[in-house]
Amino acid sequence: MRCCCVPFCTSSVRKKEPNVSYHEFPVDEALKTQWLKNISRKNWEPNSTSNYSVVCSLHFRPEDFRTDTKRRRLKQNAVPSVFLHYPKYMKPAPKRETRSDASIKKRKREPSPARTTSAAHKASSTLVLPAVTSRDAATVAACSTQGEVSEMEGIDVFGQRTSSSDCQDCETDMDEAETMAATPRPACALRTIGTQAEVRYTSAAYLERKKWTDKQRAWKARNERLQATVDAYKKELARLKEDNNVVKFLSIVNDAHQGNAKARLIMDQVVNYEAKKPAWSEITVRHCIILRNLSTKSYEYIRTENLLGLPCRTTLQKYLGSASGETGFSDLVKQRLNTELECLQTPQAKVCSLVVDEMRIKQRLEYHAQTKRRVSWRRRQTIRHVIKKTEELGFQVVRLVTDNHRTNVAAMEILSGGQLQTQVTHPADPSRQLLLAFDQSHVIKNIRSQFLSKDFGQNQEISSTYVKDLYELQRGSSVKPVRFLTRRHLYPSNLEKMGVKTALQVFSPAVTAALSFMKDQAGHTCDAKFAGVGPTVEFMSNMHKWFVLMDVSNCQQHIHQNNPDTKEFSDPDDPRLQWLELVFIEYIENLKETSSEDSFLTKETYHALVFTTVSNVQCIRLLLSELRFQFVFTRKLSSDPIESFFGILRRCAGCNDMLDVRSTLCGIEKMLKTGIVASSKSSNVSSSTSFCSSRAIVGSNVHSTEITPSPTVKLAQQALRDVCTSATPFLPTADMAALSFVGGYIARAVAENIACDKCVALVQKPRGSCATDGLISHQDRGGLSYPTQQLVRLLHGLKKFVDAMLSDRRSLTKPLEACLTHSVEVITSMPVLVCANSDESHRRELVELICRKFIKPLLTNHAFDMTDKNAEPRWRPSGVAPTVTTLLVLHHDLRLPVDQAVRVGWWYCGRSPRANPWDHPSTGLWSATCMHWSCGQGTAGLCCLLDSLDQSTLFVLASPR
Repeated sequence: MRCCCVPFCTSSVRKKEPNVSYHEFPVDEALKTQWLKNISRKNWEPNSTSNYSVVCSLHFRPEDFRTDTKRRRLKQNAVPSVFLHYPKYMKPAPKRETRSDASIKKRKREPSPARTTSAAHKASSTLVLPAVTSRDAATVAACSTQGEVSEMEGIDVFGQRTSSSDCQDCETDMDEAETMAATPRPACALRTIGTQAEVRYTSAAYLERKKWTDKQRAWKARNERLQATVDAYKKELARLKEDNNVVKFLSIVNDAHQGNAKARLIMDQVVNYEAKKPAWSEITVRHCIILRNLSTKSYEYIRTENLLGLPCRTTLQKYLGSASGETGFSDLVKQRLNTELECLQTPQAKVCSLVVDEMRIKQRLEYHAQTKRRVSWRRRQTIRHVIKKTEELGFQVVRLVTDNHRTNVAAMEILSGGQLQTQVTHPADPSRQLLLAFDQSHVIKNIRSQFLSKDFGQNQEISSTYVKDLYELQRGSSVKPVRFLTRRHLYPSNLEKMGVKTALQVFSPAVTAALSFMKDQAGHTCDAKFAGVGPTVEFMSNMHKWFVLMDVSNCQQHIHQNNPDTKEFSDPDDPRLQWLELVFIEYIENLKETSSEDSFLTKETYHALVFTTVSNVQCIRLLLSELRFQFVFTRKLSSDPIESFFGILRRCAGCNDMLDVRSTLCGIEKMLKTGIVASSKSSNVSSSTSFCSSRAIVGSNVHSTEITPSPTVKLAQQALRDVCTSATPFLPTADMAALSFVGGYIARAVAENIACDKCVALVQKPRGSCATDGLISHQDRGGLSYPTQQLVRLLHGLKKFVDAMLSDRRSLTKPLEACLTHSVEVITSMPVLVCANSDESHRRELVELICRKFIKPLLTNHAFDMTDKNAEPRWRPSGVAPTVTTLLVLHHDLRLPVDQAVRVGWWYCGRSPRANPWDHPSTGLWSATCMHWSCGQGTAGLCCLLDSLDQSTLFVLASPR
């Protein structure tokens, strides 16, 4: 029972008075000590004699309570101070009333008579007068004449006027004193009575000092009042600045002076808001040039709609100036490199790798009106020239990298003196060596393409057929052993072959783990042909590890991925370098020796692979040992920067893939003058600057309606019930292994989002020897979660539920919400994943989390399958492509002249117009519309858009003769 712990207080819950509340002791130790001091209970601690030590509201003042709450609550620093039942010795001493400054100053200026009298009395009591003898008393009595009396009517000891009567009384006292002195008395202690020796008058110096002291005090008080007024004005000014965003604007001004691009742009908007002739800063103009190059229409829309004040096209053109058309190592290149060199302080920062690549441009001869000279494509030996000029500026070129195109290979052979070598004599300094290498990204793409096109090995045991069979096996399933494996990985187009990410994913651990699992289950739940997948898995694992070692990008990657292969190189004797130059090279050479020429990599790809491996290992050791680098990132050794450079050039020319010399030179000069190169958000090339929208998409308010179960929903719910209530054990198939793998991620998500340990135990288990967990164990490096059989069975039922729901996907406007609603309803009604110490809401939260985490990837995989299905061509020619003779027949039938020439370009339309039918014996009835073009001297081609009877549209592109 709660009762007040204050002595002599009888308030309690049982005898509770109206409007009385009880308050516990504060947590703060200092405030708690003050409470105990005021309560005055000796040797007592709260909650020692009772479990409910509280103080009632009768011991607090009304101002100790908050007024903004519904319930009675104390203020933060409230202390009990009202103790009416305490005896006097237990009550605190009353506080003296504080006097105002005005009353204190008034008392100082006008002293009261009572205080003066008491002070005089105190002074008189402390004066010591000389002893008066009988002879002195007689002398004083004899001298008391009228004249002396008149003289005595003067000033007393304290400066006050005296009268003659006072002197007479003094004479009488003196006579009595003489008589008493003459009378014999017994010996006793006598008290001597003193007289005033001198009288002190108030001097002029004292009055002067008092006057200046008063003035000083008055000026000090005046200064204090003025300072208080100034402080009040400062507070009011700060409040006004905060209300009017003045502080924020001043912060923007400060950032603009420090060179912040965003602040500088805002300042230009404010300064030029009403200016008739706006003036723009250099930072704003440079960024506007890039913005206009990325999208001219967006830039002009912002200007015309007055969303922002931006420079016009003429201003941007004046900043850039006209293109000079100067080729080679121009003065503009030198100026740009010198600007970059000024920002590099350490010697290691000036060490660089020169990237060389080619880009196809039109061979055109033009006349440049501004420079009054011709502009044409020139071929010359530029590599040595560029290296020498770069070294003269202060950079140190230690490496040359390019792709393994035959033109670049020939250039490297010239530098090597005829036979390609990893180290050649430096063109700028004969005492140094220059390292040569090929780009690892191009090498891995070539290996992927050749791996998909043919088999390797003595008996062609290394084959991509296993990966293609895995793709066909998981195709159409909503739960996949390898989720990202799609058509563009195994059957890429020419444009899709350029992606490095898709090339690396073919050799990824997820694919090799799935193949290893199918090897373990070969002849049991998987096809027996997967028993020979071992050499293929070894080849794919080695290729993936090789590229991972060649693509180290940061110092935290190996921690997050739990993969030591992605750690930065900081030791010349790193075991990974020994693996590259010994184990990997030996594996590739042994594979080459045991394989025929047709069942191995091409000569160029094999040479590039070995050459790049040896060269990069030598470069890493050179940087770490001789040039004193702390660590090395091998991704910096690739040719990604020049690929980004080519992309910017194409955007500067209006996204044109076929640039001419003039547009290329204009784009290069534009980038050199602005000094900014930005890549798009979706680019696979890393860049420090990217452009993306900062505004969120505003969604429309859609009112949710009640979902009525359809027959499809009822069938799906019944399938979910049948699987969850079944006791049939699972076979270790690929689908079940994939379900178990996904269940591990869901178990980890439950452990991270649900605080209940018993709920986590329902979905997560220790690592065991279950056959369905094989896909997890093959990829586990420590840290992966293993699901329980109960969770796997639930996921299996959810898979069948979603498959049944998607059979009628046209009626599902919101498939995720519909599947989530109906599945949670069924699962919560069954004895599945029941926590012992939880209520219904707690269990529903667990079920919703599992369903949401699992259904999302199922819908995504279904979308991938539909995309792959629609991407397949509906008509594939069987046999050889059309020959030139066939094309001539088409020309004759459609009455098109052979020499007709049309501008080069892509021709696209949704459906072709109906023309005269053309009956072909192998393809049936077709209607065709043809387009003939000329793309140069002596070349011709034909593009036919065919429309079949089943309304399918396709392109047939014939090779130019």
